[in-house]
Amino acid sequence: MELTSEGRKVLRLCLRDEKGPSLLYTHGDMVETLPNCAVCLGGDEQELAGVNKNHGGVERVRSTPYTVPVHAAAYFRTEEDADTFRTTGKGRPWAVTVQGHPEYVTLGGRNVSFPGILEMAVKEYADVSAVRCCNVHVNEAMAKSIQKDTEEHFMEIETGSIGFIADAMITLGWM
Repeated sequence: MELTSEGRKVLRLCLRDEKGPSLLYTHGDMVETLPNCAVCLGGDEQELAGVNKNHGGVERVRSTPYTVPVHAAAYFRTEEDADTFRTTGKGRPWAVTVQGHPEYVTLGGRNVSFPGILEMAVKEYADVSAVRCCNVHVNEAMAKSIQKDTEEHFMEIETGSIGFIADAMITLGWM
């Protein structure tokens, strides 16, 4: 995830080399727009150009079906509160969300949930309507490659996932 300037204010513990956290994603559902009371914290770099400039409330067209404009967002009570945060960095959101799945770094997530989702994606690959609906094109070789890549980068993903959760808790005043 490429962080926005607002994302750098909120997500400090999970930063790695000035980039956002490494997380695991399964993009069958994607956030393409935000309400005016929300601030985009990060997303796909090529998609971020207009998200915050348009206050997130403008319909956007993705450049490919696999890019996701909004990976993480902070939600405020009002549009004015969001604007204050954008301009001054002051204020506390009432919710922080992420499209990634930090729960996949748990023992059950790593060994059961994530592999199960990859297996399901391979099965749905044969169903043309499911592929068209979810933009998921995963065959068995790709699933194995994704699983291997996940294992090779697991420490980085684990650090990003735990860091994101801690950052959200600090931002919300829970820690």
